[in-house]
Amino acid sequence: MYSRRHFLKLTGLLGLIPLAARGQIELPEEDNDQHAKSMVFPEDRIAFVQGATDAHSTLLSILVHKKTQPNIKIMDMFFQTVPFTAVRKNFGLDEDFVVYQIFLDGLRLGEDYAIMVSDPLYSDVKIRYFRTLDLNNKNTKIALLSCTNHRNAGPKSTMFRKLFRSQPDVIFYNGDLVYGNSSLDTYLNRPAKIQDAYKIYIKTLLEFELYSQKNLIPIFAAWDDHDLAYNNSDVTHPYKDFYLDLFRSIFSADSRVKAVSQGPGSSFSIEAFGLQIFFFDTRFFKNKKKEIFLGQNQLDWMKKELAKSALPKMLVLSQQLLYYSFIAESYERNARKEFNEFISAIKNLQQPTLFVTGDVHYSQIQHVSESLVGYKTYEITSSAMFSGSAGRFGKRKESDGQIAYYGYPNFVTLEQIKTDADSIEMHINCISEYSDKQFSKTIKVDI
Repeated sequence: MYSRRHFLKLTGLLGLIPLAARGQIELPEEDNDQHAKSMVFPEDRIAFVQGATDAHSTLLSILVHKKTQPNIKIMDMFFQTVPFTAVRKNFGLDEDFVVYQIFLDGLRLGEDYAIMVSDPLYSDVKIRYFRTLDLNNKNTKIALLSCTNHRNAGPKSTMFRKLFRSQPDVIFYNGDLVYGNSSLDTYLNRPAKIQDAYKIYIKTLLEFELYSQKNLIPIFAAWDDHDLAYNNSDVTHPYKDFYLDLFRSIFSADSRVKAVSQGPGSSFSIEAFGLQIFFFDTRFFKNKKKEIFLGQNQLDWMKKELAKSALPKMLVLSQQLLYYSFIAESYERNARKEFNEFISAIKNLQQPTLFVTGDVHYSQIQHVSESLVGYKTYEITSSAMFSGSAGRFGKRKESDGQIAYYGYPNFVTLEQIKTDADSIEMHINCISEYSDKQFSKTIKVDI
């Protein structure tokens, strides 16, 4: 068997050779024309995303020029071709770049795979490497991040270097991956035009180092309002179905990956790293007038899923759980009656639960009062990796329950995870532009 280093070296050399087509790529008939031959494959104009992944299957998405008609080949460490299915996603837009979604199954845990995408007309080959993910491994480092705004991208390269240097096994991306609406759209309280937002999706994927690095990192993602290109969006969003398809085509998470249990809207759950983890949809069903946040269907799905597992829980919400400020959206503020039903379900379960949130452009560790769920727990907020900064706006006294805070570009890692039926313990590290330990705390939840 080849060593990993030898495999990476040899597959790199293969990048000099035009590749034969592999897999089952579904191309619309109108793209099988001679006009494609007049299109030059743009230099480095390709992006890769590894989405939901378990021990034996994964979802990959590739952004390429629409006239490329790419040849795709996937190889294992024995240089054997790996079968896959790929579908070109059709969003009904006449844009220069398109998305191919790839599904692989029957992969081997702990081995490297190479995906090679070539344009045979110009012998242009891009190679990326990926692995599956051991969901039973509690010794896993999770990078928790949110809010990556291409308009506030000064710290972008620094923060991505910090992310890669921290060597996470998996990324939990908690909303605002793409800022699809403009400042004018926000000022006028309107959704962006679909065509304009799609161009920003393309720009984000092509310009962010996360989607061009050689070694892909699995991403499990929730969305928030800017991913829907409408500030503070809710159920009234006229294009929400379009964005659900677009977002999940790129940041994929569905039940083809057997560890994923799909819920309403963009929600899903997984059992991983000694936890049952929920990624909620806080936008698709939100109704400000009726004070609905997740909606009854999502609440009922959550209760049903909670009962299936005895594992401790991690609940991921793109907006904050508790009401800290009249400016920020939060579950407790925006839908108090539904919030009480949500909390009651957690309290009645009597299994240790952590809350993970984003959105507010500061990171924190906050005590959740024992009176709320029957035991002392925490809300962990990670925001913003790079976007507007809250500064000291969200800073509160330790007597108010806030035990760590940072209000400038940062992300958080969750590591050294220990769980049993009655407890969750983990180390939380905040990484900023200027420090690899902006704050660093170990927390424990006991019931």
